[in-house]
Amino acid sequence: MQRYHLFRVETMQGEETFIVAEDEQRAVEIFSCNLALNDGDHVLYRVFGWDEKLPNDQQRAIDPFLEFGPIGIATFSANGGWSVHPLG
Repeated sequence: MQRYHLFRVETMQGEETFIVAEDEQRAVEIFSCNLALNDGDHVLYRVFGWDEKLPNDQQRAIDPFLEFGPIGIATFSANGGWSVHPLG
């Protein structure tokens, strides 16, 4: 069974995006496809593997997404926990 991973993408402006994906390359593709850039604009960013680096309560909440998917942009809220917005 496929196990997905959580990645954190950080732009040089300090913005963070979390992504559930198969691997780092796919995480970059998902991030890039969700950027809204004008012609000539660019964004510098770094990608970090983020599995096992969350507080315990957040780790337990993300585990089902890492096991079963879907892949996509992940967000966390204190009230609702993790949600993943699938591609498409």
